Amino acid sequence: MAIVKPFKGLRPSDAIVEQFHCPPYDVMDRDEARNLAHGKPYSFLHITRSDIDLPDSIDEHDSQVYLVAKRNLQKFIDEGLLVKDAENCYYFYREIWKGRSQLGLFAVVNTDEYEKGIIRRHEFTRKEKEVDRTNHIVITETHTEPVFLTYQNHDLIEKLILDYIKNHEPAYVLNDENEVNHTLWVCKDEKINRQIEDEFKKVEILYIADGHHRTASSLNAAKEFMKNNPHHTGNEDYNYFMAVIFPSNHLKILPYNRAVKDLGGMSDSQFIDKLKTIGEITETDLKEPSKKHEVHIYLSNKWYKLKFKKELIPDDAVESLDVALLQNLVLSPFLGIKDPRTDKRISFVGGIRGTSELEMLVNKRGYAVAFSMYPTDINDLIKVASESKVMPPKSTWFEPKLRSGLVIHSID
Repeated sequence: MAIVKPFKGLRPSDAIVEQFHCPPYDVMDRDEARNLAHGKPYSFLHITRSDIDLPDSIDEHDSQVYLVAKRNLQKFIDEGLLVKDAENCYYFYREIWKGRSQLGLFAVVNTDEYEKGIIRRHEFTRKEKEVDRTNHIVITETHTEPVFLTYQNHDLIEKLILDYIKNHEPAYVLNDENEVNHTLWVCKDEKINRQIEDEFKKVEILYIADGHHRTASSLNAAKEFMKNNPHHTGNEDYNYFMAVIFPSNHLKILPYNRAVKDLGGMSDSQFIDKLKTIGEITETDLKEPSKKHEVHIYLSNKWYKLKFKKELIPDDAVESLDVALLQNLVLSPFLGIKDPRTDKRISFVGGIRGTSELEMLVNKRGYAVAFSMYPTDINDLIKVASESKVMPPKSTWFEPKLRSGLVIHSID
């Protein structure tokens, strides 16, 4: 049973919303964030990436960064630019990108359900990133950005949302720098909200699509708040964290491509010969594979198609993923990349950048070879998470990204 509740969201006023909303904190570095916030004193980046308001000599994880975020947040509240809804609401959220639409809702979910496995992960987290977001939550006393969750389709939930948005005007209609349209409706209707909450109780598992570090950090922060609250009941705001939840059939996963700086001492022909031992390899004019268990390879101004031998594909939810096959059959044994998380010879390229980025890395940036991957299927993600397993690093790239700054969950 999934606990998915409406909440009293803290939202930007109409006066600032156009400059307030921004990309997620972790898709840009400090300079990029600073440039995006330039000339925008009310950008949400002054809260999510408050390091932009400090000298570069101060580490982005220094305690001052979180204190500045808290100060900026309070300033916006004091000036009436961030206002909290008086009633518990669901916030219906639609993104449209390149003609595709995904419709879901902002809600809060329970931190205990992450520990219990009702909210399932498919990636490991890194301790330093957990510490960063935990500090941000504890010091600002907010969940500033949502975790991206999905669930296997439930027609009645979707119908309730669709029926509502057909008959109500949205609170915000916004376009971002990547030509994504974001629309938010505020649902204060207690009857509809109660129906949605009850229907989610019939959903057995929620799956983390993106935001593993935010989820883990929300649990860490809840434990920190609980430790300092002698009257803890389990009903406090800190026991919940904010999520945007979409049905799985609405989601689009793009490939997460790879590029490697050298061939481990091999010539191009020696590398091709190695690849022939694990599959069928042919030259091609196509830059992207058309089906699973095929990888397209860019090497010395030529594209090749590698089709893995069937007998080398394990009957396993994780090991049969294309990113796992590439790692286990090519990157590790042939190129010596044993740990892609730490090896400096490999770079990961989100599919939104396209195969032209792979060609540029090889042609102009000194990389030796690039791999164009077939995107991981959402059903593969669900299968892996359902079996309580984890995917290899950089297995999924969801697009469009969630927009930050539409709703904030404050911890009272």
